[in-house]
Amino acid sequence: MKRGFARLSILLAVGLLVIFTGAWTAAAQQPSQPAVQASCPHVLRAGIPFAWLRFEPSSFAGFSITLRSGETVQPNDPPALRWDGSQWWIYVWPNAVPGNHGYFWVELSSLEPRCQTTPPPSGMANWKPGDVVRVRQSVPFVWFRGAPAPGNPPILTVLPGAQLVIIQGGVSDNYNQWWWQMRDLRTNVTGWVEQNTVEPVSNVPGPVMPSNWQIGDVVRIKPSVPFAWLRFSPSSTAGFSYAARPGDQLEIWQPSQSDGVQNWWGVGVASTRLLGWVEESSLEFVRRGR
Repeated sequence: MKRGFARLSILLAVGLLVIFTGAWTAAAQQPSQPAVQASCPHVLRAGIPFAWLRFEPSSFAGFSITLRSGETVQPNDPPALRWDGSQWWIYVWPNAVPGNHGYFWVELSSLEPRCQTTPPPSGMANWKPGDVVRVRQSVPFVWFRGAPAPGNPPILTVLPGAQLVIIQGGVSDNYNQWWWQMRDLRTNVTGWVEQNTVEPVSNVPGPVMPSNWQIGDVVRIKPSVPFAWLRFSPSSTAGFSYAARPGDQLEIWQPSQSDGVQNWWGVGVASTRLLGWVEESSLEFVRRGR
């Protein structure tokens, strides 16, 4: 019995010695802490498709967010680094996740800094506060962002043709893009917009005036109008069959007629085939008929 106990004690001692020796060896092999440019946003290195942002500095820890190509994270300043025995982990704040309010750990070897290392790019538009621009027809939509950088969450979606007023700018980001703070005339929301997605109103064709509208043209209810009734005849006292809402598109089927006070246009609702008359002041031009 004593011999078995002694043997067990020896095995335990050897096991503890191996554990402590391994820990000491790992600590001794820990490389010096690498330098990190904490002021610069970081992106995934080329060839790395994604990285998990984990709750602890370990490959076995759970993760909350998947960092993908083009998205950025901001290291804690001063940098917080942790060695797990085989690699360094860094404490970062993800920039492109709406609603995120926390830091996570990610392998330092998966990241590289994206700093402004070149002179500010040329090509800033000659705009000034108060100038009016509008979203280009060639882009599907524009996002207003809270800061002049693509990683910031969008706060408003603006569609092609929307007019915006310049507040301030331009500001260059780390990707050689220019940003301008603008106000949306429809909602009065302000935000930062990338320069190449908009164009000066003076550089695009002017609006098609009602006097030039034609049968087959597409018009719509103005955003400022709460609704518009399609009436049975061109008169504000005539009965109505349908209430069109802001943004509803209508096709002109009869030229304008005046009731002595205002002009009316005969229009049709494409989705329902309803026909009626709408006062001109409630309409704005969209495009020429096909």
